[in-house]
Amino acid sequence: MALRSSTSRMETVMRPLYQTFGFAYHPRMFGNPDFAHTGLKIAVFLDGCFFHGCPLHYREPVNNSRFWRRKIAKSRSRDAEVTTRLEKGGWRVIRHWEHDVLLRGARRAE
Repeated sequence: MALRSSTSRMETVMRPLYQTFGFAYHPRMFGNPDFAHTGLKIAVFLDGCFFHGCPLHYREPVNNSRFWRRKIAKSRSRDAEVTTRLEKGGWRVIRHWEHDVLLRGARRAE
């Protein structure tokens, strides 16, 4: 079951900030970062608490738990592999958890 991505609330909150500093939004490069600055070799990922298995907030669904356990394990493994490969290529990798981004975004909106 493929889950299609769309512009998330996290991207809406962070996009103006990163674009102000010259980061490209959804650049076509290895790992599919949400933002990247090729000149500075910085890749930024916005990781959702559910789909990336946040250690603070992820709760396994009761229904179809085997499917979700595998899916989240694959996401965590892929995230670690992408980070390792980019860092070996000289990139700095920044990962923001959903709870950090949305708390900051909510404070700005107040």
